[in-house]
Amino acid sequence: MKKLLNVLYVQTQGAYLRLDHETIVMEIEGKTARQMPLHPLSAIAVYGNIMLSPHLIAKCASEGRTVAAFDFRGRFQYRIEGPVSGNVLLRRAQHEALSNKDRAASIARNMLAGKIQNCRQVLLRGARESDDDASREILTLQSKLNRPPIRGWRERIKAVCSDYHRRDWERKLFLFLLYSFL
Repeated sequence: MKKLLNVLYVQTQGAYLRLDHETIVMEIEGKTARQMPLHPLSAIAVYGNIMLSPHLIAKCASEGRTVAAFDFRGRFQYRIEGPVSGNVLLRRAQHEALSNKDRAASIARNMLAGKIQNCRQVLLRGARESDDDASREILTLQSKLNRPPIRGWRERIKAVCSDYHRRDWERKLFLFLLYSFL
């Protein structure tokens, strides 16, 4: 009987797990082999021919602990979980937001902004950790974008892209938009 990451793994064949007040008792051939408290556990996983008392299963289910059973080879057999609580009002508000086009667009815009910001952070981290010319170019572009804003976005693009060749303009524009979106 091992306890890893708050999960009790039982592999001793012929074992019987039962509840004794707030502790789990493991019996083998009618004799108590181990006893441990139930409260630190988040789940119980049993492998092979292991029996569980109905009272232990009910207690785990009512307190939100998962009980999972696997065969001798580790193939999943079943899982027992307690009731799942959901917020009906939250689901209803989510469906209403989906039916309202303006609100759905606003949510999608915010999600996209978060993804772009995450991409920006990944690019900057990669540029800081690398030593090649493209990385220095990204950091240079990023430092230009951190300057105080120019009148409008068109002027800002021209200011950032003015020192680049015409053939690199599309790539620089993409990087600019990626960096200045947020």
